[in-house]
Amino acid sequence: MRGALRSEIPGLLPVQAFAHYVGEDREGIRARFRRVHECVLYELKLGQGGQ
Repeated sequence: MRGALRSEIPGLLPVQAFAHYVGEDREGIRARFRRVHECVLYELKLGQGGQ
């Protein structure tokens, strides 16, 4: 986690984290971190008033 996440509390060292990346450099993120999962969003658009 060094270089990616830090704590402002003395003696508290981050070990694991779950984060959402919303930038454009997906390949850079994949190269930097060991476990990367890509979220695929499916949207269902519903019509109005029975249309």
